[in-house]
Amino acid sequence: MEIDLDLILQTFFAEAEEQLLQMEEAAVALEVRPEDPELPAEIFRVVHTIKGNASSLGLDALAALCHETEEPLARLRRGEAAVNPGFVAALLAAVDALRRLLREAAAGRTAGVEALPPSRPARTLRVDLDKLDRLLDLTGEIAVARGRLAAALGNPEISRPELLEIHAALDPLHEELQESVTELRLVAVGPLFRQQIRTLRDLAQEQGKLSRLVLEGEEVEVDAAVAEHLRDPLTHLVRNALDHGIEPPEERRRAGKDPCGRVTLRAYHASGHLVVEVEDDGAGPGRARIEARVRELGLASEPERLADADLYRLVFDAGFSTAETVTGISGRGVGLDVVRRQVDALRGSAALAGRPGEGTTVTLRLPLTLAIIDGLAVGAGGETFVLPLDRVVECVAMPDEERGSGRASGLLPLRGSALPYLRLSELFGLGSGAVPARENVIVVETEEGTAGIAVDAVHGKSQTVIKPLGRLFQDVQGISGSAVLGNGRVALILDVPALLREAVRREAGAAPSP
Repeated sequence: MEIDLDLILQTFFAEAEEQLLQMEEAAVALEVRPEDPELPAEIFRVVHTIKGNASSLGLDALAALCHETEEPLARLRRGEAAVNPGFVAALLAAVDALRRLLREAAAGRTAGVEALPPSRPARTLRVDLDKLDRLLDLTGEIAVARGRLAAALGNPEISRPELLEIHAALDPLHEELQESVTELRLVAVGPLFRQQIRTLRDLAQEQGKLSRLVLEGEEVEVDAAVAEHLRDPLTHLVRNALDHGIEPPEERRRAGKDPCGRVTLRAYHASGHLVVEVEDDGAGPGRARIEARVRELGLASEPERLADADLYRLVFDAGFSTAETVTGISGRGVGLDVVRRQVDALRGSAALAGRPGEGTTVTLRLPLTLAIIDGLAVGAGGETFVLPLDRVVECVAMPDEERGSGRASGLLPLRGSALPYLRLSELFGLGSGAVPARENVIVVETEEGTAGIAVDAVHGKSQTVIKPLGRLFQDVQGISGSAVLGNGRVALILDVPALLREAVRREAGAAPSP
């Protein structure tokens, strides 16, 4: 029987990454509970398993390092050694070294696999077999229904209503197939959250602080692609919570707090979205410092008059930082704007709230899947665009005095207030000079505010399968993806938060973003 060594290697790499994360979590827990006999036994089992698998695959350097790591663990289990900070630090250093060797092997840079280098790292998911069985049943049912439709199309005596009825029988099967595939992609956020245990531990030691990570909602599920892209924003927010939020132990004691700070990662579902909260019990937002920085950057002329929610929203702007000194993670002007850009790319939103002395909470609101959205198709300059339907508030007619004005942006009266708007055809240089018979303004909303997008036509709503953009278009402002329409043409999916900020920026008189 032919053995697929590449598949075996990819499976080993994926499982070993998970095992190293398990080892890392147990090592950090051992620092807190040095008397727990189960933790050294768990770490030993993980190392021994990786050692045996690596040895059988010819990854000798990895197996040798595992063997070296086993020795102090064996002494600990025999009672010949004790747990101390140095022991835990050595264990974590071993985890880092093992992870480095593992990734070098996965990249084909290890002698044992250079003669059979693996292809690009596999993206894998564990799937319940019952779910796969249902998928197989569905494909069989769809094949029967398609056969019935093909036979009907070849029958000249069949009536049109009968054809439509046979065709309609495919719809529920297709919808169930789509739901089943979407469900297959769901993963729990627990493993993603637990990766931050080490992040918090290392930074706390570096800064001389005490902190623990509390996880809530580990069982909550989200699309694997969303989880994958959420890793970097979470790491940034956890580091930010400790660096800017959690006070030094002595300062916390003076304030009557537990000297050990708490950072909580929380996940739950709300209105068809995943909500992730990063909460700390630290010093809370320093409003005075934020106001001073807002004034310095020219983000608002009178920041002291802004409500908390409006003021704190500005901390996500590029270059915003209240750090007074430059450290490894603060004071370089690279702040929460990084998080906002990454969350925007996921079609999500970010908000900050908190109270002085009580802590800060950053809330991320994200779609459950990146593959399919409910979209509103609109036309501008002869092209079709798609707006995510969850951003659309309403559709209103463009006033006659504004219709065909050719302005790229402006203000519209809407129920007693001024609505900034962008004309889509002018924004993307699609204007033909002809005045459309009717213009509509799609009112869209994010946590940052409301704006209008002027379009030539509204085609209607439908479910849209999102396709990634090519490299040429990845940095185009206002575009987040593409979709293939029923007529075979390609429509661009609009990035609503970016368009809204552009509308507000233009109306404020600032130069448009490149």
